Amino acid sequence: MVYRSEATELETMRQIAEMKRICSVIDTSLPDSGSACLIVVSACQGEGKTLISAGIASLVAGYGKPVLGVDLNWHAPALHNYFALNRNFDLEDLRTGESLLGFVQPSGIENLDILTAPRSTANERARYLSGAEIIEEAREGYEMVVVDTAAILPTNRSMVDPVTFSNVADGVLLVVLNCVTPRQDVRRAQMILEASGAKMMGAVVNHWKNLLM
Repeated sequence: MVYRSEATELETMRQIAEMKRICSVIDTSLPDSGSACLIVVSACQGEGKTLISAGIASLVAGYGKPVLGVDLNWHAPALHNYFALNRNFDLEDLRTGESLLGFVQPSGIENLDILTAPRSTANERARYLSGAEIIEEAREGYEMVVVDTAAILPTNRSMVDPVTFSNVADGVLLVVLNCVTPRQDVRRAQMILEASGAKMMGAVVNHWKNLLM
């Protein structure tokens, strides 16, 4: 019999091993030179893509590469929570024209910095800077940029739409929540991304809901 504490430790080890496999595939698929950009998306909300984004960024940083994690899920930002950070700027700060990299914060993990979502994005959130412009600036000074985004579906005016900037990345990873996300939504999200010119790297099936049952 495996006691709960042992089972939890074994499951943690398995998750780390799976994340390392994902990072290995990503590493062989991204460009060898220059700053690489990976975008992590999901078809619907609540599929665990922020957890995957944080995990990938942390592991790659552990290999000695300077990594920047960027939260472009302005509709429901969460990346800062994984690193116990505060969102330290707002849209008014972006209007000043200062470099986005001035708002970057250390994550507490060596080689990994985080650019959080703005504090307040209630009005005209996408007017001042596009997702593509943010990614272009984020590439400066980092070997890899990992971007956490809003879900593809449903589209709403409160989001920075990942479809509009997914084609500027070197690869796009689609996160799917096992036995929860409708297959038709996954297929629709994939078709939308491919039509936009995104370089699809594949899908990561997240099993976390099953682990809670």
